Amino acid sequence: MPQTYRRGKVEWALWQAQNVGHAPEKIPQAFKTRVKRLLDLDRKLPIYEAQTEPQGHAFIDYEPEGKGAESEFREENAFGLMVGLDLLDAGYKQGDVVFTLQQFRTDVDRWYGKIIRSSKTEQILPPMYVMFGRMEILEVYDQIQGERVNHPFLRRPIFCKGKEQLMIALDSLLHTTSRSRLVLEVGQKAVALREALSDAPEIRRGRPAG
Repeated sequence: MPQTYRRGKVEWALWQAQNVGHAPEKIPQAFKTRVKRLLDLDRKLPIYEAQTEPQGHAFIDYEPEGKGAESEFREENAFGLMVGLDLLDAGYKQGDVVFTLQQFRTDVDRWYGKIIRSSKTEQILPPMYVMFGRMEILEVYDQIQGERVNHPFLRRPIFCKGKEQLMIALDSLLHTTSRSRLVLEVGQKAVALREALSDAPEIRRGRPAG
């Protein structure tokens, strides 16, 4: 069974990773609220109606059973929250963050696995990027596909190991209709998050799920 962490530890580790080792000891309430709102929105599956089924909840594997039970998070779940916070920071709306990561949940788990394997086998971890794409001017999509949607149209995110792969992915945009993309570097923060989870103090919020 993979190791799991309670939400208090995950919040602490996320705060540490966001500040890359320079975090004040006390987590601001505003930061905790951001995490809570993402988790609350993720309880609805899917958050928007879509042509394709979501791959699962964005940040949890299952809903905890019983009143007062607390969710348990794997490292991959915490990494998904980290990516979600970065998307928020880049200007995505909360609902769009959850919708995006619900649609590509298994991709997120796979990215994390690639990063951690590389961190164990390479002396210097190369930059690890994820390139997100979405189309907000939906009338363009309607003209191209001949169907109507009422939510952001998502491009499948592309994981890039190193700058060379990123440049190849960016060059490919020249042959697409929608050429705007958001690029996140996720490697260094993923490693920092993993280390912070192992160092996180015990913070009790409720009884364990199950």
